[in-house]
Amino acid sequence: MSGNPKALVFIRRLLSEEHCSSDGQIRPRRSHILVWQMAAHFVTASALFMLIGMFILIWSSTGHSDDWWNEDSKLAVAFTIVAAIIAAVFLFEQIALYSWRGPEDSEEQNDALES
Repeated sequence: MSGNPKALVFIRRLLSEEHCSSDGQIRPRRSHILVWQMAAHFVTASALFMLIGMFILIWSSTGHSDDWWNEDSKLAVAFTIVAAIIAAVFLFEQIALYSWRGPEDSEEQNDALES
């Protein structure tokens, strides 16, 4: 669909409700948005569960010796710091991805639907 010159119109038509809202804007159905984004949510969840498993694996190896600050502990602390930085970047990316501060384009899309 993205190869078509009116791809955005077709995607909005695919996701939109039968009727426009009270202010004339075409609104997507919530169920369609959830289904559309489900693949991205599954990828995010699988990466999160992988990281949780890595945290359990790495931190469980730190408590088996008399001296707590050993090579395993240094690895666990370094892994935690890197994971915290990556989590902060991921949260910033998610907030930036789902916030729109641009011009309103609903009138352009309505004009393209009519033609």
